[in-house]
Amino acid sequence: MKHFILILILFVSYININAQQDTLLDEFSTNILNEEKTNKGAEGSFGKSLSQLSSFVSLNGYATNEFLFYENGVNTFNQHYFNLLASAEISNHIFAEIQLEYEYAGSSLEARYAQIDYKFNDLFILRSGKFLVPAGEYNEYLYPEFISKTTNRAFVNLYIIPVSWGDVGVQLRGQLKLNKNSKFRPFYSFYVINGLKSMDGSTDIRNMRGNFLDTLSGTLAYGGNLGAEIGDFFNFQFNYYKGDYDPNGELDLSLFGSSLGFDNNKLSFYAAFHAAKQEVILNGQDNELFKYGFYALAAYKYKNFEPVIRYDQIRLDGLDTDDKDRWTFGLNYHFYENCVIKVNYELIKNKGVDLEDNLFSIQLAVGF
Repeated sequence: MKHFILILILFVSYININAQQDTLLDEFSTNILNEEKTNKGAEGSFGKSLSQLSSFVSLNGYATNEFLFYENGVNTFNQHYFNLLASAEISNHIFAEIQLEYEYAGSSLEARYAQIDYKFNDLFILRSGKFLVPAGEYNEYLYPEFISKTTNRAFVNLYIIPVSWGDVGVQLRGQLKLNKNSKFRPFYSFYVINGLKSMDGSTDIRNMRGNFLDTLSGTLAYGGNLGAEIGDFFNFQFNYYKGDYDPNGELDLSLFGSSLGFDNNKLSFYAAFHAAKQEVILNGQDNELFKYGFYALAAYKYKNFEPVIRYDQIRLDGLDTDDKDRWTFGLNYHFYENCVIKVNYELIKNKGVDLEDNLFSIQLAVGF
């Protein structure tokens, strides 16, 4: 692990020296403190100083409201999200962005990600802060409800890849563009982060999020994502993650998987497989759980209407009550490109006890 971090630091240093430097010096140099020295006792503060620098700032967001009706008779309205996205293009090489999450009518408030990108060129971008972990297409690019095709995420994006999964660390990413008209565009991400941690000894991966300041074992996790865009509509990618997850730093967790997507604004097809190898101690003996899941989704947009069908399943080794298969049937109506109402019915087969959790749902999702 130490060698990996050292290599990453040396690699980034090499890029910094040798990457394109056209206007880098002028665009990276700012002097807010000098500006403040001329304004002692005057109006404004750091915000006023920042507004005088050459940067483009935008505020966007998305909102999601739902009605949920379960087979067992439970029904409820749900203001799932009202999230704000603030971004700033500080220069041609520096970008900052934060997503503030207002969830369940304000019962949960947090920053989903808060990151700064330093762009040397298209092939080398250094990202730092809290960022969405590159773990397949859904976690980075598809999870906002005004983009996703169904009201609920596939099981594998809950129990294996704990979407939305953000963590604190450093990441090197980029895309190789062979020429302006290239039809094959490889991309990559490599990262070192604090990593998933179980604070209560549970093996539930989703509950391991939130280790944003590691005061436990102090060990770091690492991983990456490799893929390519082909033409204008198709992409595929492979991802890997490894780190220890217990407070003592003794039990390892590895995640790996692949995903693909096709979307030409009419026909959409997405699929993903993800798995986890998780060391555990059962009855005083070392053991290993193997968890996996996958989904496949197809949709076709005709004018404003879009029928959707998805099949997904999850297998959690040792926990039969959580093993599930599901068919989701949906119909979306697009009022506008970023405004959609979804009607879904989820037919769920539980491998253990029947939880009577078939679900009828209506969701209004708006991006603004």
